[in-house]
Amino acid sequence: MADPVAPPPRAIRLRHRLEAAVVHALFWLARRAGPDLASAVGGRIARFIGPKLGTSKRARRNLARFMPELDDAARERIVAEVWENLGRTAAEYPHIAFLAANRVEVRGMEHGVAAHARGKSIIFIAGHLANWEILPPIARAHGLSLHVVYRALNNPLVDALITRCRGEGAASAIPKGFDGAKRVMKLISLNEHFGMLLDQKQNDGIAVPFFGAPAMTTPVPAIFAQRFGVALLPIQIERLRGARFRVTVHPMIATPDSGDRAADTLTIMTAVNARIESWVRQNPGQWLWLHKRWPNG
Repeated sequence: MADPVAPPPRAIRLRHRLEAAVVHALFWLARRAGPDLASAVGGRIARFIGPKLGTSKRARRNLARFMPELDDAARERIVAEVWENLGRTAAEYPHIAFLAANRVEVRGMEHGVAAHARGKSIIFIAGHLANWEILPPIARAHGLSLHVVYRALNNPLVDALITRCRGEGAASAIPKGFDGAKRVMKLISLNEHFGMLLDQKQNDGIAVPFFGAPAMTTPVPAIFAQRFGVALLPIQIERLRGARFRVTVHPMIATPDSGDRAADTLTIMTAVNARIESWVRQNPGQWLWLHKRWPNG
């Protein structure tokens, strides 16, 4: 079968402009509505539409495979909660700074202070739970400015709009890739800090257990910890109710030094995945079960 013909660049640019216009209009409405109403309406719309979409089949399969103790009704409730959280998160983008300053309860900051006192870079480890975008402004409020390492969206216009919504919360936004890696290396030499979401599939990563099954995971945080003494600091984000959150800073992930670099990398990333898994089990409706995290998932 012949490969599908890619649309011409002009058509792609037009689609990007239309998508950006829609997102811009929705963000404008969300800004006018205020954080609570925007979050509630965004969540309700997504909860109504999302479970009917084909991509929800993957979430149901993932839940049946990795949380088999749940019955059908519980899985359907979680799928609806996943979509509600996504809808809320999207509608909260124009209000990230306000939410971080007024709607977040912070616990365990002494672990962040201890990591900072080491005088070296920190990687704040988080996942796509609750509203993950509030992490950079929370860190900044406590004197720890973060560079956000992220996967750039296919639409550069929407990507730029979301980056603007992050505002001054993040020191900078660094897209993943070769150029991004070089920039991170330079910033590590300056003892800068980073925020990374480590719960997505990384095709060129290593197989690390997640919910008891191999999942392709980036080894980069473990490599940086071993080579440069970077601290790995787990940050748990929970949605408490509506547009209110709890951020818990956990103790640093241990960095073994057995002399076997590959084995130590696997040990470190296994600990990272285990920590994220524990957060997902606590709040399964706040995680991206829609994502193709596992092979054949």
